[in-house]
Amino acid sequence: MLRELRLTQRAFRNWAAVAALRLLGRGPHTLVLRSGANLRLGPNARAFNKLALAELLDGGWRVSAVEGRTFLLESPTGAKLVCRFPESADIDHANQIFLGRWLGSDFQGMTVVDVGAANGDSAVYFAVNGASRVIALEPDRSSFTLARASVAASGVGDRVTVVEAGLGAYSGDRELHTSSTHPNASAVDPPPLVSERIGYDRVATVPILSLADVLQKFGLVRIDLLKLSCVGCEYAVIGALSRDLLDRVGALIVQFHDGVQELEPLLRHSGFRTTHEFTAGRIGVLRARRLPGAVPILPETH
Repeated sequence: MLRELRLTQRAFRNWAAVAALRLLGRGPHTLVLRSGANLRLGPNARAFNKLALAELLDGGWRVSAVEGRTFLLESPTGAKLVCRFPESADIDHANQIFLGRWLGSDFQGMTVVDVGAANGDSAVYFAVNGASRVIALEPDRSSFTLARASVAASGVGDRVTVVEAGLGAYSGDRELHTSSTHPNASAVDPPPLVSERIGYDRVATVPILSLADVLQKFGLVRIDLLKLSCVGCEYAVIGALSRDLLDRVGALIVQFHDGVQELEPLLRHSGFRTTHEFTAGRIGVLRARRLPGAVPILPETH
């Protein structure tokens, strides 16, 4: 608690009111940053992760270009992300990716397929940390627009291609469920537990690509890292991958949203070493890496 208070003091001019909001549930509808920038949160002030922003600011990040419900978040090393507020989890994700480094830290020379690119935070992160090519898929129109803006602002457009499409077991048009209160949770096949919590209130038809079509469309021989953050698509995508396709993938980072289910056995049978951790209820992260020279493990037959 003392650490949070000190971070709040360093980040916000109206730190006392911000602290009261956290402790008492009532407080300011506007954050006044030490830089002088104002973020008008309105009645959803409690939903905005002020601590995540304070940690970023304490690490040398800057907020600028506040316009409507977006602002530009700039790292000390030049990464720039267009973030939504107050309902969006963009700030949480920037904190987890750039400060928490949950995706790793060294992608030198890698080809990355980033599924669920959101506002471009992970695609930019991969590029500024050495990836030579990033194919970033994002089916939600508003997130796709922000991702392109973040990539352009960060100056990594020569290495990152943002595609307005999702990933699925097969290619074609599908219905994307979106939420006006949780813009980071768009999903084609949201698990029931997620649907109950999010409350999807909009539907749009979007293009979906299979992994085979992604490889062909962008001329990829191999994917060094496949990152899946697609709220439910992980089960269908991995379950549909052929042995030949999986042999062209070096590593996976998969956010699962309804338990591990068959993800881990499928990847282990294909020659990957896997680990997983739960982060909230049945939501968690699965990491899989094919060791050099690994031979796929075939399931026993009887």
